Parts: sequence; structure tokens; C-alpha cells
Amino acid sequence: MLTAAKAGGFGVLYFESLSRLAREFVISAPMLKELVLVHRVRVVSTTEGIDSDRPGWELMATFRSWMHTESLKQLREAVLRGQEEAVLGGYSVGHWCFGYGSEPVPGTESGRRGRNAKPRRRVAVAEGHAEWVRRIFRWFVIDRRPMAWIARELTRLGCPKDHRSRKAAWRAGYVVKLLRNPKYVGLWAWGRATNVLNPITGRVRQEECPPEDAAQFTREWPDLRIVDDVLFFQAQGLLDENEARLAGCRGAAGRLGGSTRDARRPRHLLQGLIKCAACGSTFKVAGAHGKYLKCDGHSTGACAVRTQLPRVRAESALLEFVGAAVLRSPAWRAAVHAAAGAAWRSQAMARPDDRRDLERQLAAVEAKVARLVDSIEDGTAGVEVGERLALRRRELDGLGRKLADLRRAGEAPDAPPTPEWIDRQLEDLHGLLAAGGPAAAVALRQLVGAVTVAESIRPTGKRKSLTGTFSVSPPESLVAADDDAADAALRPSLSIDFGAPPPWADLADRVKELSDAGVRQADIASRLGCHRAWPAKALAYWHAVRGSVTPDGRSARGRLAATPEALAQRDRVKALWDAGLPMQEIAADLGCCRDTVTASIAAWFEARGLPVPDGRERRKSLPRKSPGPAEPL
Repeated sequence: MLTAAKAGGFGVLYFESLSRLAREFVISAPMLKELVLVHRVRVVSTTEGIDSDRPGWELMATFRSWMHTESLKQLREAVLRGQEEAVLGGYSVGHWCFGYGSEPVPGTESGRRGRNAKPRRRVAVAEGHAEWVRRIFRWFVIDRRPMAWIARELTRLGCPKDHRSRKAAWRAGYVVKLLRNPKYVGLWAWGRATNVLNPITGRVRQEECPPEDAAQFTREWPDLRIVDDVLFFQAQGLLDENEARLAGCRGAAGRLGGSTRDARRPRHLLQGLIKCAACGSTFKVAGAHGKYLKCDGHSTGACAVRTQLPRVRAESALLEFVGAAVLRSPAWRAAVHAAAGAAWRSQAMARPDDRRDLERQLAAVEAKVARLVDSIEDGTAGVEVGERLALRRRELDGLGRKLADLRRAGEAPDAPPTPEWIDRQLEDLHGLLAAGGPAAAVALRQLVGAVTVAESIRPTGKRKSLTGTFSVSPPESLVAADDDAADAALRPSLSIDFGAPPPWADLADRVKELSDAGVRQADIASRLGCHRAWPAKALAYWHAVRGSVTPDGRSARGRLAATPEALAQRDRVKALWDAGLPMQEIAADLGCCRDTVTASIAAWFEARGLPVPDGRERRKSLPRKSPGPAEPL
């Protein structure tokens, strides 16, 4: 209303009574003054005879505003008095929590006034909800499940919530509040806190009441017990241990340290920037030391996306990708160059050189410090010189920090920035924004907007990774409102894979080259100095990236070049074969298995284009035979 009045959106404002504007005199009186005297709006209260165009309206408005303030106080006292009477009588005043409900008390409607008098109500156990309460206590105490797991499981199973809850998803904080509630063991308290209205802002906060005042409204109702005392107090002990363990991580207000929802003062570059494509939730800090980001919907069980995003890798990949995309787009590069030149001209013309001013101030303070030090050495200094010297040194440190910040930020150069210099800054976009603090995070959000991520499975593995989609938004001044082609050119839709490539990805091309040359995978691993399993994975990665089928390694063995050791072993096996030794004795003589001997004999004959002899026929012709099954040859 005040914004519309300031813009001249209306000239007359009608009220049924001034209580509809505010019921606090300190709020309504200044607002009326602003509307009438500043914005020139006529104010009319239809039931109270107040019209700002008539003389004496201010006195009438002041008197009526005071009356509304007093009526609010009287109404509050009357409501509290009625609730206190109901609580002392054992009736419900709506203070039941999850696991309970209310039921009417027959016969009590006769003592109440009104045409359609309703009976009073009392608290009762809702068995459908009470079973969920018992299950939560068992999960926490007996199964030792963490809070996040309990919240996700409750959301997944569709557990209902308290009648005052506005969201269906469960959270860890709500589970803690439930486990701390003494009503589940029959101890019902009322009146421990009271609402206090701030008359300046109109906001309501709660303050603790004196214990002696709240004690008269604390009752013990054994028939409303849901969990037993042993289970309840075991839960309190575990909760106390959790709080003691995390006490060092909490700030002065008792809250855990971490991210903040204040978009104007973000803690890191990606705060509020990553959105889940499945549920629309924001990715928040998670993992040890806040190294990851995860979907907030998965924490409550409302989303199935459980893949976490490494924060540092995501920052680096996103900023490098954005910088490369800007460099690849001629329209974007031209827009950035034009904006940088305009900013330099505006900075050079609109304000003085702050850096030179700071240097002059720094030199003046250094001279003052030198004079103070000289006076101390000469013995002419008074008692107050030490305090003045400390003051000047603090001033000197402050000016030095400001000057260092200006030098790091890069004050306006003597010449306009060149396109080559701007391109180099875009290539190092990650380094520039990572050192920029909260302002850099806000700038990145304005540039990118939001990055929507979705889970995807790479063709080279089974693990899921996250793929982000976003568009880079230039300043509105660079895009003509009626030029759709220019707008589309300056707002490209981009897609980025946040998953890290496997360690053998860099070796894929070299492994493919050596494999085509007939080198065995064991020799490839030896040449490249990598793990023996990497060549096979690198070859599979090479084919998967190009969409081709990875060849079967067993069928490719015949074309691979044999090593000198393998050739020598074949010759030794053939010599023993010709000597008439059975296969089992040849294997024992060479210290290998019989399958290796069989493969060596087959390779010896195949290398020479000869048919491989049948081992069973040979075994029959031997004068002495080794025990065991017949050879496959």
C-alpha cells in the first residue's frame, strides 16, 4: 500500500475502521502521517467519521488508534483468562501435538452460551498417529538410526504430521522436537511461553514465563502416555550426547554453523544456484567439512536423487565452462568487450583515482607515525603519545589493507582494456570469482540464474553423475527488447557434465594406439606405468565415448604379438613334448599349470600354420602315462 501511494497509484484510501490499518498506536499514527502529509492521500474511516480533508482529523485518529490498542490488550486478557479456566478444568485448548487429538465431552454444552453451543473438548490419544510416535522412538533408541534417516523414512512412508504443520515432508529438526516432548510420557505443560508483540514492527515473538507461573498449569495425565519412561529417557540421554558432541560447532545463538539462506551474503559461490530437476529443491552443503552439495529434497525423503556434487570441482567446472562458452560466442565476446570498455570510461570519468588518494593518505599517516616515534626517542613525549601512536598505527594498517584490496582488484588502468586482456580474464574466470567473496557469488547468480541438475549414468560406468543445464544471461542493456535473434544469441542454453572423468581417460588414446599395434595389455600397463587393469578399462572408455562396441579381449589374443618370454616358454614346452613327457610332468617341470602347457603347445603349432595335435591320442601312445583326466588336446 505504501509503495503504491508513493508511486501515486491512488488518491483516496477507505477503511471500515482504523483497526484495519493497525491495532498499535505507534504503527498507525506514523503511517497515517506518511499517507496524508507526504504522499497526499485522503484517508477516510467510514464507521468512525474520520476524514483527513476535515479539520481536527488528527485528534480523532489519535484517540481512535489509542482505543484500538487498548481493546487489543483487553481481548488478549479475556482470551487468556478463558484458556486458563479450560486448562485447569482438564479441557483441551488446542495444545495437543502429533500423536493426539481431541474429542467432545458429552453434557458440557449445557453450561455454555450461544444459540448453537458446542461441548468442550478433551485431549485423546490418536492410535493411528501414536503408533508412528512409538516407531520413531524405537528407530532412534533401539535401532540407533540417525535423524536424517528417520526423516527420510517418514516422508517416504507417507507419515502424517502435526495438525499445525504446513509441509508434508519431515525434517530432522522436527524429529528432535518430537523426541524431546514430555507429553508422550503423560507430562502436559501449558503457559511456559507467552507471545509478546513488538509495537514498532508489529512482529510477535515468544518469551519464557516465570517457572512459578507455569507450574500451576502442568498436569500429569497417565492415560495419555504413548511411550514408557525407560524408552523416553534413553532417548533424552542420546540427544544430550549429540548436543554435547556438536556444541563446538554451534554459534552464539546455538545454531549449527554452515550455509545461510541470506542470498545477499552467500557463504560460497554455488549457494542457492544449483536446483534439482526432479523435485525443484536447492542443493545445500553436505558431507564432511562441507565438501559436497546434495539435494535438500532427498534429506526429507521427498526426492530420489541421492548423488552428491563435489563443491570445489563443480565451481571450477562451471566457471571454466562459462568462460569457454563466452569466448566461443562472437556475440557474447563483443558484448563483454563493449561492457568492459564502457565500464572503464565511466570509472575514469565519474570518480577520482582512489588508489592515488589512498597512497597520499598512507604517506601522510606514515609521516605522523615517524614524528611520534621521534618525539618518544627525544624524551619530549607526554603520556598521551603512546595512545596516539597506537591509534595512528591502526589507521595505517587499515589504509594498507584498503590499498592492497584495490591493487588486487585491479583499479582502472591507464588505457582501456584490450580484447586480449579481457579474453585472458575470462579464461581465469574461476580464479577471479573464487577470490571475490559474497559479491562474486551474487554476480555469478545474476550471470547464470540457476543451474538445473539431473542424474545420468555414463556409458563407461555404472555410477550416476550429475548433468547441469543453464543459460548465460547478459546485462539487459546489451539486449534489444525487440530483437529476438540478438536475445537468443546472447542467451545460449548450455549443458555441463559435473562428473569427474575416470583416471584412465587420459590414457585411452595411447592404449588404443598400442592395442592396434598388437601389444598385449600387460605390456601396455608396463610401458605406461599404470595399474594392470587400466588398459582394458581405458580401451572400453575409448569405444564407449565414440559409441562403438568394445572388442572381446579373448578373441583378440591371437593377433597380439607374443613376448620373448612367451616364445621361449613355447620352445621349452615343445622340447619336453618331443621328449615324450606327459602334460602333467611338463607343467611340474616348468612350474606352471597344465592349461598353460596346453595353450603353449597349441600356440606353437598355430604360429607355424600346422594342425594342433589331439592330446588324447598322444596320451594313448605314450609308454607311461600321468594320472588324471585326459588333456583337452
